[in-house]
Amino acid sequence: MKSLLENKLYDWLTTACQLIVLGFLFLFTSIPLITSGASLTALYHCISRGHTQTSAHICREYFSAFKSNFLQSLAPTILFLCYGATMAVDLSQVFTGKNGNLLPPFLWMVICLVLWVLANYIFAVISHLRASFPAVLLLSVRLMAGHIKETFILLFTMAGASLIVFLVPGLFVLFPGILCGIASHLIEPGLKKALAID
Repeated sequence: MKSLLENKLYDWLTTACQLIVLGFLFLFTSIPLITSGASLTALYHCISRGHTQTSAHICREYFSAFKSNFLQSLAPTILFLCYGATMAVDLSQVFTGKNGNLLPPFLWMVICLVLWVLANYIFAVISHLRASFPAVLLLSVRLMAGHIKETFILLFTMAGASLIVFLVPGLFVLFPGILCGIASHLIEPGLKKALAID
């Protein structure tokens, strides 16, 4: 019995360490913001395929997925960055006291969280499928709407993580791999089912 517990503990610690390594790789490759989509796609690729080998193998697999999915993930990345820039400019006007903002700050944040969840679906789909951006977007929206329970769990997980990072900024480095692992666990069953049907 003790051997079984030690093996489970070892497996759990190995997985946790690999998620942290993948999180650091994600943060490193997302420094130029234009590469953040390819970084998230590579993160999903490694987590969803269950790579539990050595960290050197994980790094090689991550960079291979990053390179192969870069162009396909570029269009959604640019769209999300445009939204973020528009939101930042509008919110900066609110906080500096200027009038004429496009949306109330709360609505910007709600839209941001919904788009963040959509981004998770989009980049998870890209990690599995070579298709045009409209096809990827359609499948992602279909998955979001068809698996509403998982979508809300993902939404509240992302909101909770944002709050924790706001309160303790140093934890930011641990969250990408862990959040992607949770998101992958929620998204993968529906995605595999949809890809088997399509």
